[in-house]
Amino acid sequence: RHLSLAIGKAPGSTMDQQCAKVEVIKENMETCQKLTDHMLQILGSFETRLEKLDRITAPMHRITQLMLEKERNLEGATRLVDELIDHQDLASTAHIQLNECDMRTNHKEYLSLIERIRTGLFYFQNNTKFKDSNHRERQLREALKLGIQHVEFYFKKQLLPQHPYDLHRLMSPDLHYQHQYMEPSRSGFSMLRFS
Repeated sequence: RHLSLAIGKAPGSTMDQQCAKVEVIKENMETCQKLTDHMLQILGSFETRLEKLDRITAPMHRITQLMLEKERNLEGATRLVDELIDHQDLASTAHIQLNECDMRTNHKEYLSLIERIRTGLFYFQNNTKFKDSNHRERQLREALKLGIQHVEFYFKKQLLPQHPYDLHRLMSPDLHYQHQYMEPSRSGFSMLRFS
């Protein structure tokens, strides 16, 4: 009889344990669901705040972009003005700079100056809308012509002999029949003539 009672209680006890486990799992699932709902609520609130922040910062972003664009335009305009001023100053002082720059001592600097004058000349030729463009162009053209003449004179002087031959004397018929030679002698050099 005692054995049968023990055996009869076993199924009921196991069922109670299973029910208890199910209850614990159910409670855990409810807790997880509550946590999940709470997290979703937090995320939804965060997303709403981000949307509000985007709406607030969007005009500021557009204003910032406009300011950056204006800054770039201002920098570009400043560069153009500086370029114009540089070319105008060069046109006004080109002759003075050419006279002050010594071709004999620093020909590279002189040639660099001529290149700047040429660039300035092209600048005013391509920008005729300026008030004094024709006058500046004329100044730079005259300075460029003067500089090129100085360079040509300098290099001709450097390349040609200091005492060039007399072409008229070299072409004289007498030289075909009379030559002078230097012959070493005991006393020095003597002149031999052949005719």
